[in-house]
Amino acid sequence: MRRPSPTALWLGAGAALGAAMFVWVRLSEVGMLLRITPHSAWSCERIAVTPGPEDLVFDPDADALWVATFDRRVPGGAGEGRLYRYDLDRRTLEDRTPALDFPFHPHGVDLWRSPEGERVLAVVNHRSPTDHSVELFSDQGGAWALRRSVTGLRSPNDVAIAGVDRFYVTEDHRTSGALRLLEEFAAGQWSDLLMVDEGRRSVALGGLAYPNGVQLSADGATLYLTETLGRRLRALDVSPDGSLRPRWQRDLSAAPDNVEVDETGALWVAAHPKLLDFLAHASDPGARSPSSVLVYSAEGEALEERWLDDGTLLSGASTAAHRRGITAIGAVFESAFLVCR
Repeated sequence: MRRPSPTALWLGAGAALGAAMFVWVRLSEVGMLLRITPHSAWSCERIAVTPGPEDLVFDPDADALWVATFDRRVPGGAGEGRLYRYDLDRRTLEDRTPALDFPFHPHGVDLWRSPEGERVLAVVNHRSPTDHSVELFSDQGGAWALRRSVTGLRSPNDVAIAGVDRFYVTEDHRTSGALRLLEEFAAGQWSDLLMVDEGRRSVALGGLAYPNGVQLSADGATLYLTETLGRRLRALDVSPDGSLRPRWQRDLSAAPDNVEVDETGALWVAAHPKLLDFLAHASDPGARSPSSVLVYSAEGEALEERWLDDGTLLSGASTAAHRRGITAIGAVFESAFLVCR
């Protein structure tokens, strides 16, 4: 049997070392080597709801939250989906799930008010594992009436309303099956942010690594976007026609989920410091998943980490919305969200 040449041995060793370094980098990026020391700037109360309060938004016209829940652990995407209104003063929860003739399994939500006072609610909806849409509702005297459905989306996650008939939606994956796992492990920059204008869709920004949260500034001139697997926060200028121009991007210390904008223009990002723990939590409710809340200025200056939890209080936080001293934190799988004061 011929012995391998010194060159072949060096090439083999180099390939093995390169593979080991790649795995080490990926494990570092997903937080496997990170130690969690919990801290909090607030006192938080758990508010019980049906499982999966993944996204929530403050009502611009009341001291209230709108909370979308969907039980993602039920096989086949058949879990219960609800929409709640939580009164922050009375601390009461009211079921406001709209009556529809198709399944309602909400994901990302956004609430927008026009200069004339028209209120529009946008909800990413996973009608089935292969049928995804964004539902647009109008406020009809306190009840949400369906005004438009945009169907045929690939893998929508979050939505940001830019006008009565214009919104942006993140599509967190391009692939499915085995390729989906490859896309996730390699942090493939294969996914898109879409703009939908009067039902017409176009790619507003491509080449993204799991685009997740999307939000607009109060004046609509800036779009903020998170990439979970890219561990990035982006800001883009919005042109009158809806097209985007990059302004800045920041690398984050944790994998970001949703991003919200408070009344001062500051950005609030819920993040997963240890992604592998989050994956374990997805399949096992008893497995804790640490979470953090990061705050950035409108120009991308890192202000502070306001909250870090090891999963004891809340596992797998997905959204942190802040207004006038109150922070609300949602979670992907838990049967509760937090109101922190």
